[in-house]
Amino acid sequence: MTQNKSNETALDVVNPTVFPVAATAKAMEVMRANLGGELPTPADFTRIRVPAGGGTTWEIPSIDGDPESAKSIDGVIVYIARRRAYWASTNLTGEPPQCASNDCITGIGNPGGACEKCPFNQFGSATKGDGSMGRGKACKESKLIFLLRANQTLPDIVIVPPGSLRVIKSYQLKIGVPYWSIVTRLSLERVQNKDGIAYAQIKPSRIGMLDEAAARQVLEFARGLQAVFEAAQVEHGDLYQSEPVEG
Repeated sequence: MTQNKSNETALDVVNPTVFPVAATAKAMEVMRANLGGELPTPADFTRIRVPAGGGTTWEIPSIDGDPESAKSIDGVIVYIARRRAYWASTNLTGEPPQCASNDCITGIGNPGGACEKCPFNQFGSATKGDGSMGRGKACKESKLIFLLRANQTLPDIVIVPPGSLRVIKSYQLKIGVPYWSIVTRLSLERVQNKDGIAYAQIKPSRIGMLDEAAARQVLEFARGLQAVFEAAQVEHGDLYQSEPVEG
């Protein structure tokens, strides 16, 4: 990083070569060429999940299959998608949700319809593993953060479970600049629910910024892949392995 001397409180400006997509407007052409004209699909993105049991170390899948451990993950957020999904069972079967929503307004499936009025979107509708009712919602809201880490040309998907939604929204509101123009660090903090059960909560912070030209190129890159980002869905294990169902 190179220090911005014009303001002692300003974030460091990142060397554009750290994020290849920000260093060249030809990133999409290179990707298409490497794939023979084919675009990536949601299945091609690495998914990074909040660890279970209140763990504060990320486990990042690597290209050779062995996870890499990290206390924080840094990168440029290129896109954020909201999701709702309802599974009738907390058992991880790998099946798609019975009902889902890409806009958190209208559900598609069973029961479907307006999310605001859905009984599964009300507190107290969650079912715990023993079959008893919990305080939370049966339909889980989440966010998918597409995070471009250093020296990568394809972003990873960081799953934001319900317990981290408030802090991520607060970050989005308070950073004061477009999220694609800064470098974000995602750390983990151990917290407890009302039953005293520990879980991990995402803690975002700003650690750097892109110059204006690089930020524009990141935005252009994200727009080129927006349809792919919007097709990505939350999976059962993304949510039910990271946090306890509130009792």
